Amino acid sequence: MMARNFLLFLCVTNEPLTVPVLNNYLNPDPERLRQDEAYRRKVFEALQKQFCDYIYRYCSYRFGETEYADDLVQEVFQVVLTDLHKFKGDGTTKAWIKGIARNKCKNLIRNRSRRRVLMERFQEEIGHRLHPGTERSTEDEEDKTGDRLTECLKRLKDYDRLLVKWRYFDGKSNEDIAAMTDKSSAAVRRHISRILRRLRDCLR
Repeated sequence: MMARNFLLFLCVTNEPLTVPVLNNYLNPDPERLRQDEAYRRKVFEALQKQFCDYIYRYCSYRFGETEYADDLVQEVFQVVLTDLHKFKGDGTTKAWIKGIARNKCKNLIRNRSRRRVLMERFQEEIGHRLHPGTERSTEDEEDKTGDRLTECLKRLKDYDRLLVKWRYFDGKSNEDIAAMTDKSSAAVRRHISRILRRLRDCLR
């Protein structure tokens, strides 16, 4: 939490750096980055002051919204803080940081898409959709459906909730779960079928 607050403080601090100092830190010496922790921290502070707003706008543009931008900015500069000693100087620091942001955005987009597919599959298998017959639910509808499912999931035993998580939220196969629980895949399939029946009854 302290590291996160430190990053956020730097992002909103408007204290200017003189041009010579800023230019020196924005074009750091890779060898010194590896050896001098104090220098590395100064470089990090300069990079975040210079590029925080740029990365925020980049992440907001990728998603067409600002909902995830704050968290992504924090994650990006956490990586910068952790990996700055690895910067080789074969490109600009701006390009390096943008590359980190690009990977973070791709991962989030991929995870959101995967969760959407798994949620739709889960809803189909328990026979519960807000608007039967439609191909996809809107995000608002998914949120409402998620609230209903959450209430029913709370009524399950801990082990049953864990099976649902593995199968539908982590995307593990019956065979994967069987190996994790030392049971046969057929037994896992039957157990999950019973859980789905209980959820259907709850949702009705």
